Amino acid sequence: LRFISSFIVVSAFSVSFENLREKTQKQLGIKNTELKETIFELKKAEEALKDNTTLLKATVESAADGILVVDEVGQVLSKNNRFGEMWNIPEDILKTNDDNKLLNFVLDQLNDPPMFISKVQKLYETDRKDFDVLDFKDGRAFERYSEPLIVNDKIAGRVWSFRDITDRRQ
Repeated sequence: LRFISSFIVVSAFSVSFENLREKTQKQLGIKNTELKETIFELKKAEEALKDNTTLLKATVESAADGILVVDEVGQVLSKNNRFGEMWNIPEDILKTNDDNKLLNFVLDQLNDPPMFISKVQKLYETDRKDFDVLDFKDGRAFERYSEPLIVNDKIAGRVWSFRDITDRRQ
């Protein structure tokens, strides 16, 4: 009798445990499928983001203007090759992504360095757009357009655009 009652109890536990195991395994299978779908969607989103980033970079690089984007603490967030070419900035200075180093390098090229640096500093403190013309010692002239960089409705830095108007001016 003890053997039979023990057998019945063990069998009941075994059946319950097996049912629980099967239910849990089924739930894990469903979660695994959901996770695979989520991973697939994330990989698709990552590819789309890479494609958009590549397209944006190609667009900025193909612009005729020199473009510079600086954050609120003076770090260069983005620039195109045209910017460095126009200002004759060496690659080692460009790679620092330090706006102060870029500014210090270009000052000697300008007719009025104090006015240039003063205006840059004032623009970094404001949310207004600005347009002016920069005259160089070697006769070049650039139009400079600047406006705040807005990210999530907050000023996150400044976008600078430079257009060489030397030929047009002559």
